[in-house]
Amino acid sequence: MKLFLSILLALTVATCAGAQGVRRLKKGATAKVGKRGKKGKKGEGSTKHLVANLGNPSGAGRVSIRFNPDDSMLIHINAVNVNDECNANCLLRISEGTCDSIGQDFTAPGYEDAWSNGENYYTLDEVGVSRNAFVTNNGYGYDENVGKVISLTDSTGAVWACSMLMPNSMEPNTISASIGLYPNYQGELRPSGTVTVTFNYDDTLKLEYNIHGLEGNCDGCGIHIHAGISCETHEQVLGHGWNAGFVRDLWKSQYGAVYSTDAYGSGNSHFYLYNGWNVGINYGHALVLHGQDGTRLGCGILH
Repeated sequence: MKLFLSILLALTVATCAGAQGVRRLKKGATAKVGKRGKKGKKGEGSTKHLVANLGNPSGAGRVSIRFNPDDSMLIHINAVNVNDECNANCLLRISEGTCDSIGQDFTAPGYEDAWSNGENYYTLDEVGVSRNAFVTNNGYGYDENVGKVISLTDSTGAVWACSMLMPNSMEPNTISASIGLYPNYQGELRPSGTVTVTFNYDDTLKLEYNIHGLEGNCDGCGIHIHAGISCETHEQVLGHGWNAGFVRDLWKSQYGAVYSTDAYGSGNSHFYLYNGWNVGINYGHALVLHGQDGTRLGCGILH
């Protein structure tokens, strides 16, 4: 019995000492943030995060920001810029102001500027896609960064994408395009209507169309999201948009990427598809309606 009580007492003391050690470790980890400077206000941890959908003339995509308990942030960039090549000199920054008038970098007093230290950058691959991430700390947490401006610069230092940081709860999983004439289309048809694309949790999409002014009784006519981000010129629309690293090109009639119309040239239906991109990457891209013979008739930008 004495031996049992001695073992029990030893285990109790060891457990208490271990718990105190853990508490000391946690306390030390909270207080010490290295060269990021002193600890900021209490963060939201992983319970909330911010997003910015990029839909600008030169590219598209999404940036997400998740906060650690010490308010350091994991910034993930999932974007496309087909007009530029980037290595370590393409920067992301959070700033005051608006996208029309970007202000000073948003960094708390006493903190190293997180946005121009040369460590926090993104790169693009050979086809202009960025899937990068880095961790930094601007001295502010979730609440302070909401509503601030996030911008991406290209290899020349020019801003090519800009958006406002918003709570992830406000991020739409649905984008839509108002259809107008395809650039330089010279025919008699006048396409109009709306195409809505809703993304599921696995990034599969439901494409719904309510369209008018097209060929009557058009059966199996093509409707596709394209790689381009403008309907201004034919050259800017580009071809089908899909992530070749994840999926084949499903924007084809044999995979159901088609619409049909009645005798009056109107159609209203939907289909499911997957192009390997999430809502952020598809945001800002051109959606194209084709005629029975493949002619591009209508175009709209997904927002």
